[in-house]
Amino acid sequence: MYFRSYITNSNPTAGFFLLFMSVLSFIFFICSVRTNMCLLLIFAGAFIGFALLTGSFWNLAKGNLLSANELQKVGVIFTRTY
Repeated sequence: MYFRSYITNSNPTAGFFLLFMSVLSFIFFICSVRTNMCLLLIFAGAFIGFALLTGSFWNLAKGNLLSANELQKVGVIFTRTY
């Protein structure tokens, strides 16, 4: 329950920030294909992590606490890779 303290009313719009960070990370991932492998791996991990955290916030808003918890754990692992 890493981000639970930041959510006061389980508002699904809190996940939109993470969704747009995921889109931005995907754009950076595409742009870093020709640069080097290190940036490619960083942005791939950030994209997957932000996408999983978005799903976690939206599952929490729907009331699926178990799946939100699992998505949150895996998402934090991917976003802490860099």
